[in-house]
Amino acid sequence: MPLLRRNHPRRCPSCGYQVTPFAAGCGLCGAELDPRRHRRGPGPRLPWSPSTPATYALMIVVGCVIVSTVAGLLFLALGSLR
Repeated sequence: MPLLRRNHPRRCPSCGYQVTPFAAGCGLCGAELDPRRHRRGPGPRLPWSPSTPATYALMIVVGCVIVSTVAGLLFLALGSLR
């Protein structure tokens, strides 16, 4: 049993259009190629939610630290050229 099947043609069951093995839908007629895709349950639960206000505040603080560090390094580098 080969692990990788190269150039494996796959056809749409509705119109017969050739699609890639990883396609979720037909590019020509829009037919669903993997009906189980929508029946799967939710993904794994993250230990932190990326949409909390604390996460946004942390991203803003980290961004400000990075910008100020880069600005300081540029100021020192350009100041030493004089």
